[in-house]
Amino acid sequence: MIKENEKVRVYWNLHKKCYSVMSCKTGRVIAHKLALTLADPKFVIRKAGQRKVRQEGRKNVHAFVVGYFSHRNGRAIWPKAKQVTYNPYKNDTFVFAKTQESVVEAKVTTMGIIDARPSMWQRHEDQTS
Repeated sequence: MIKENEKVRVYWNLHKKCYSVMSCKTGRVIAHKLALTLADPKFVIRKAGQRKVRQEGRKNVHAFVVGYFSHRNGRAIWPKAKQVTYNPYKNDTFVFAKTQESVVEAKVTTMGIIDARPSMWQRHEDQTS
């Protein structure tokens, strides 16, 4: 079980079709989740991995969200939340889906699955629930 406020690194697992949750302390996968919430997330792209994806045309694990695990319901999407996405063939960073504006960090991010695809939502700074 993941501890509340444990620092974790999360990525979409293409083979299991869920999120793999790695401990930042051990570097090991400690859980697989269909939905989760992270506080103070940072959106990280490893550039060497991104280059390899673009050169080989084959995906690898190089994009993460690093933050503090929250036991809050990961399926909740806040009103007016902004959807965040990343496509290694189109984007250099994580971006807001509607505007394509770069996303580096957030206050809170919820991750889940919509229509069998990964979906991430960032809460606006001024929202409190």
